[in-house]
Amino acid sequence: MVVVAVLLVLMTLAAPSIRDLIGTQRLQTVNSTLVTDLQFARSEAVRRQLQLSLVVSGDAQQSCYVLYIDGGFNGSCNCLRSSGSVCTGSYVELRSFRLPASTGLVLSASSSAESKVNFYPAPQTPTGSTTPRYSDPTDWQAELSSSELGTLRTSVNAAGVISTCSPSGTVKRVAAC
Repeated sequence: MVVVAVLLVLMTLAAPSIRDLIGTQRLQTVNSTLVTDLQFARSEAVRRQLQLSLVVSGDAQQSCYVLYIDGGFNGSCNCLRSSGSVCTGSYVELRSFRLPASTGLVLSASSSAESKVNFYPAPQTPTGSTTPRYSDPTDWQAELSSSELGTLRTSVNAAGVISTCSPSGTVKRVAAC
C-alpha cells in the first residue's frame, strides 16, 4: 500500500509537467506545419512562375489557413468553407490546414493590409517603391497562441524569408521577439 501511495503522489506531481510538455509539442508542431507551408508557397511561386497566396481565417469552432494559386479577380478561397469548396472560380487550392478550437490553440494573422500573404515568382517593385520584394505585405505575421503555453509568432519579410520567435519568450526553447 505504501508503494502504491508513493506512486500515486509521484504521478500527481508529474502529470502537470507531462501535460505541458505534450501541449508545447503540439504548439511547436502546428507552427512547424505553418512554416513548412509558407516555405513551400515561396518555392512553388518560383517553380510554377505564378503568384501563390496564403490566407488565415477563423471562427468560434476553428482557426485555419489555405494556400492557393491566386487566379486574379475571378474567384476566392476561404478555409472556413467545407472541404472541396474551399476555393472557387479560377483560384486553385494547394493545401489547407484546420485547427479545431478544442485543441486550445488559436491561429491568427496580421499585417497592414489583411490576413493574406502573397508570394511572387520574381521580385515585384510596387509603385512608389525602389525596393523589390518577393512577398507582400512586408509586415505579415501569424501568431499561434495558447492561453496556457504562450505564443509563437511567424513572420515573412519582403525577401520571402520566414522566421519564428516567441513574444516575451513565453515558449521554452524558442528565441524571444
